[in-house]
Order: sequence, then structure tokens, then C-alpha cells
Amino acid sequence: MCLGFQEVLIVYFFTEDTSDLFQLIAMTQQYFWSGSKISLLLVKGIEDMNVEKMKEACQRDLLLHRINDVDFASKSKEEIITKITCSLEKRLITFFEQAHKTLQKYSSPTKNVQINLLEVKAILRRLGKAVNVSISEPFKNDVVEEDTERKEIEKIFQRFADQILYRRYDGNTLYIIVCSEPVKNSIIYYFSELRIENISYVITVDCRLSITELSKPGVPLHGAKFVYESEDVDDFYVDNAFATAGCLMMANNNNTIVAVTCRHAVEDVETCYTLIEDSVVKLGQKQQSGNQMKFLHDDIAVIVVDNETHFVVNQKCEKLLLDTSDIPSPAQICLTSLETGDIVHKRGAKTGLTTGVVNDVKFERIGNFIFPSWVIYVIGRDGKPFADKGDSGSLVFRHSMSPVSNVLDVCAMVNGKIDIPIQNPDVLCFPFNEGCESLRKNVPDIQSLNFFHV
Repeated sequence: MCLGFQEVLIVYFFTEDTSDLFQLIAMTQQYFWSGSKISLLLVKGIEDMNVEKMKEACQRDLLLHRINDVDFASKSKEEIITKITCSLEKRLITFFEQAHKTLQKYSSPTKNVQINLLEVKAILRRLGKAVNVSISEPFKNDVVEEDTERKEIEKIFQRFADQILYRRYDGNTLYIIVCSEPVKNSIIYYFSELRIENISYVITVDCRLSITELSKPGVPLHGAKFVYESEDVDDFYVDNAFATAGCLMMANNNNTIVAVTCRHAVEDVETCYTLIEDSVVKLGQKQQSGNQMKFLHDDIAVIVVDNETHFVVNQKCEKLLLDTSDIPSPAQICLTSLETGDIVHKRGAKTGLTTGVVNDVKFERIGNFIFPSWVIYVIGRDGKPFADKGDSGSLVFRHSMSPVSNVLDVCAMVNGKIDIPIQNPDVLCFPFNEGCESLRKNVPDIQSLNFFHV
């Protein structure tokens, strides 16, 4: 039984004898008079018990004592924990819905308020999915009320549809990337007609959206730095040329240990080195597709850990990923798509652990890649960059919704960033499951990839 000033959750193990249950319900009167909200979880002592009949028999007493949240569970540890968690999450939904209303009602439409609203909505959406509760419509797609100028600018953008490759506000500056000079000139003309006063804008022309790769050309191993030449320890810490080993994984039915990273980070090198217990160690040889990178998710490679390095890795390295509290945690490849507003994390060699918000998810052709593919745009929280040069290959993750175990969902891999002169540009990522599938299809020596679990 968990007691609080406003919420009471009663967990009761019962059989078909309802007399004890009626006494228990009567005991809740003290909580009712104190103004507490009462929830009841009934754990079935007999598997084939008629739940509906039991609930019907208790209905009068449940209503009398204002118990309107009743749920049933079998005598399974996992199901009991799940049901208790769901009951608590329903209360959190109520709390965050109220927080959402408060933010909208009393806050001015600033960038920080918009970010806070995105985070509240992301939490609400995940909680709703976890407990199979639909979030009320006002909280799904609402935005902070925009000023008149921004509304009019948005109407202008709607005229050009796919001819605008990218747009983003940074404070009162609007950055726009368009596909041709005529489009640029037309937008400038419409803006002049609108007589914009409070917003400055920068318009650039590019045939496709360009990205800046986040390796620097020229110990848990999750987010570890690796370099391209065997340097001494002092040189290792100089930020000359490095990228991020996303993490260690098992390949080919656990017969091979590999580190995953971005292909562009190792395109011109064969051997990679990392630091283990203050010693520079040869990590291994790269393996990548021999084909041209046609899709964004083809920009992935593995470093096969050398046999002589296996002993060092097994004895001295943490093979699990680290969660946001630095706790080694099992992970799984996430097969569901991220959505705008989702909160995610990454651990990179340059910027370490950072938290970001998914700004957009698009299916488009980008950079020098030939075909369109899914692109995930992530911006950092509180104005801090989500990733920077040296973070290519970082894994983007979040905690799974399992109430029983601490498992990380690995959703994406950091690839690059939009090349605009602002402090917190969009970082581009691709779905990690698509990257792994590209490796399996295009690298003959890689048939399977799995995370370590112990």
C-alpha cells in the first residue's frame, strides 16, 4: 500500500471470498474523508476467477467509497509491476496536462516556452502509449500562439512547398535555404510587401540541403573517442582528428566484437585506436560497404576488434551502454520511428552526454546522397548543441517504456549538422535499424548485429 496526501494506491491479493475485500474497501473511508483519490489494484489468487462477476459484486461499495479506478492483475511479478506503474503513470498524465495548461495560459510565446511545451507533450505522448490512454486533442498538436508576423511569413512559405529545403528560427533571425535564385527573389519580394520589422532573415540557395559531417578529419567504449594513428597518451587528448565509437556490439552470432561508427569518419583509414585505462590500444580494422553511399543510412561502418585486443576489451571495458545516469544498461535496436517532439540523448566523444528534442522527421534527399531516405533533425536543449565535430557515430537513445527492466532503445546514429551560423543548429541523424540493415546487406562479413546484455 502506497500512501500520500492526495493519492492512495491499494494493492490487494484476493480469492473468491469477497468478505475480506469488502472490509478492505470499508477501511478506505479514512482516506475518502481526508480528500484522497483512491485507486485499487486487485491481484487474482485464482487464475480462472471471474473478474467481471467480482467487480459487479463490489460495485456498490466501490461507488460508496469513491473508488473509481479499479484494475485487476494475475499473480505474475511482471504484470503486477506493470499495472502499478500504469496506475502511477495515469496520475503523471493528469499532472503534465495541468502543467501544459499552465504554460499556455501564463507564459508569453518565447522560444524557451515552446521548448518546454514540446517536452511536456513528448512526456504525455510516451505516457499515453505506455498505459494505452489517448491524450486529449488539445494537447496533441497545439503550439504557442505565434505573433502576426510569423503567421504571415508561414502563409508565404505555403506558396512554395517543396522549393524551400529548410527553415529555422533562431531567436528573431529566420534562416531559409531554397533551391533556386527565383524562389529566393520571390520570397524577398513577398517579405518586402509584408514590411517585416521584428524578424531578420538570411536566405541561401542550394540545389540540395548541405550537411557538415561531425567527425574531425585529419572507458566504456559507448561514446568513446577513437583516432586514426597510434599516438601517445598526451597526443590522444589533442583534438586533431577523431570521431566517436557508438558502442560495442556482437556480430555474426556473437563470434565477433565490433564498434559501430559513421563511415565518413573512417573512409580514408584502415586501423583505429582508442584509449583503455590510460593506454592507447589498437582497436581494430574497419569494415564497410565497397559501394557508393546512396542513402544517408549507408553512412555506417564497423571496426572489427582485433583478436589480440579481445582480452583487453573483455577484462577492462564496459560493453553495455551507459544510460543518462551513467548506469551500464542493456540496449535494443528500436524498430519504431521517432516523432517530432520526442526527447532523446546521445553520448559522444566531443560533447559527452547531451539531451535533445526531435525537431523534425523527413523523407528527403540530402547532402551528396543519391536517393531520399529518412532524416531525423535533433536540436539541443537549453540552447546547447546536441552534437559537434567529433561526435559522428554517436548513438541516439532513450529509455524504453518497460516498467520491469532498465533497457535503452537505440533509435538513431549522429551523422552531421545543418551548416548555418547559429549556436544550436539541427543535428542530422539516420534511423539506426536502417543503418544496421545496410551493413547486413552490403558488408559480406556482417550477417547480424546485437548489443551486449551483460
